Amino acid sequence: MIVFDFRYCVPPYPEYVDGIAIKLTQGKTFVNSLAQRQAAAGNVVAHWHYWEPFVDPVIQAQHYLDVAKDFEGHRFLDAEHPGAAIRGVTPVQLQKFVVTVEQKSGEPCGIYTRRSWWSYFAGLTSWAGSHPLWVAHFGAAHPAVPNEWLGKPYMGWQFQGDVYWPGWLDVTVGRAGKVDVDHWVPSPS
Repeated sequence: MIVFDFRYCVPPYPEYVDGIAIKLTQGKTFVNSLAQRQAAAGNVVAHWHYWEPFVDPVIQAQHYLDVAKDFEGHRFLDAEHPGAAIRGVTPVQLQKFVVTVEQKSGEPCGIYTRRSWWSYFAGLTSWAGSHPLWVAHFGAAHPAVPNEWLGKPYMGWQFQGDVYWPGWLDVTVGRAGKVDVDHWVPSPS
C-alpha cells in the first residue's frame, strides 16, 4: 500500500491514493489546523506527534492524545528533532511519551525515525524494538532500520520526502504541495 503523508496539503486527493498519514501535533501547543479537513477525504492509516526535546514528554503525550482521540489510524511519535540531547536524556523522554500514550489510550504507539538519528540520539535501548516502526530512508532498495528493529518487520517506510505531487494544493503557498511517500504494510487481519 502506498501512503502519502503531509502537513499542509488538502483534498481533493487523486483516486490512486491508498491512504494518508497526518501530522496532528507538535510540542505542547501546536495543532495542525488542517487535520480535520485532511482526514475527511481519505483513508487515514496513521497520524503523528512531532516530539520536541526538553519539553515535558508527559505534557506532549497528553496534548497529542487530546487531539488524536478524534482520528482513526495508528499512533506514532516522530523522533527526529535535530536539537535532541545526545544519549542520556533523549531515550528517557521518548520512552515516557510512548508509555504515556499507550497507558492512556490503551493502543500501541509506534516510533517514526531514521537509523542515523536514532543511533546517535537514542542509542541502543531495551524497550523501543517492541513498538511499531515507521522508518525514513530515501534512495535505497530496502530501508536501514535502527538496531532495536533488526530482523523485525516495519509498519511503514518513508522512501521519498518532500516531492511535489500534481493535483494536491499546499494551502500555505497556494500551489502544488510537497508530500512524503511511504510504503505501508497493513496489519494482519
